[in-house]
Amino acid sequence: MQQDAAVLLYGNAVAGIFVSLLTSTFLVFAFTYPQVDPLKKVWWWGMLTLLTLRFLDVLWWKIKLENTEFDGQKSITHFTIGANITAIMWAIYLVYCTTQHNDVQLTTTIIAIAAMAGGSATVLAGHKFTAMFYPCVLLAPGSIGLLLSQESSLQLLGILGLSFALVMFIISRKSANFTSHTLFLKNENSVLIHSMEEKVKHRTQKIYELSNLDPLTHLFNRTAFLEKLKFVTENSTTPFALLFIDLDGFKKINDSIGHKAGDVILRKTAERLNQFTQDKQLLCRWGGDEFLIVFANTDEATAIEKSKQLITLLSEPHSTENSVLSVGATIGIALYPHHATTEERLIQLADMAMYYQKKQMRSTVGVFSQQIEKLFA
Repeated sequence: MQQDAAVLLYGNAVAGIFVSLLTSTFLVFAFTYPQVDPLKKVWWWGMLTLLTLRFLDVLWWKIKLENTEFDGQKSITHFTIGANITAIMWAIYLVYCTTQHNDVQLTTTIIAIAAMAGGSATVLAGHKFTAMFYPCVLLAPGSIGLLLSQESSLQLLGILGLSFALVMFIISRKSANFTSHTLFLKNENSVLIHSMEEKVKHRTQKIYELSNLDPLTHLFNRTAFLEKLKFVTENSTTPFALLFIDLDGFKKINDSIGHKAGDVILRKTAERLNQFTQDKQLLCRWGGDEFLIVFANTDEATAIEKSKQLITLLSEPHSTENSVLSVGATIGIALYPHHATTEERLIQLADMAMYYQKKQMRSTVGVFSQQIEKLFA
């Protein structure tokens, strides 16, 4: 709310400063030029200096702060100090004018200041105290000075001035309250919208996780991986290797120690696979203790070398709450486009290569070949 109030105050500041400058110049020089009252000239220079400082403050705020997360309270303080001092300067001028004997100049001054007091109700509505203080200070001191004069016409002007100051005080208070309530509702709605957006984002993420991620390992599930692999097979212009990974010794741990220990092994295996690959979308838990991973732009020799490194990584011991457990990994490889060009066929061939290798020697790597396919025929 404070930031919004500052934006409102500074947004109207340039027009207010310009009106004050124009009005003060007219009132000081229009009636007695070229023999300007020395005290009025001193007052005008003081007002010019004040308005210049206020303009520089507005300019600095617009350049440095307007589109940033600025301190709203500090900006409001800077603005209101300048505005309230301006009001006091106008009060001094009006009080001084009441001591003069120029009815036309005095009347013109009161009309001009009353007009500025009327405009302040809207321009300063962003800050309640300043909105009420400004018209009262502009009009009340001078109006009291007129009431103390001996002329009935000036006393009447004083009564009118005080009455107008009271009316403006009430109007300014209502305008400031309305503005404050509007800003409150704006920010409350923003908070509500942000909260709803966060809930929608959270639910969307939840739906995404339920439909695409394996709940235990948080890797892609079959559906999501197949969709991604299909896209790759249909659009890839470079060879890649699909690895079918099966953990060795996992069933023994699961059956003898329990599913809790098995789940720990699966989660830690997933973490190691995540560390090993750059493209997390080309990695999945296929089911049970089986995982699939794709290495892009990879030939057979490179795929074998990476598979050996992966087996070494996955075979490192896992520390659990009560013990240190170890599993191995057997890997089967199918190459695109050498062995197959569709996602389903690549997975089938890598699966064959893995099972064949598991029968030959666990915790090693094997590449699909036509001889393997004949054995499974």
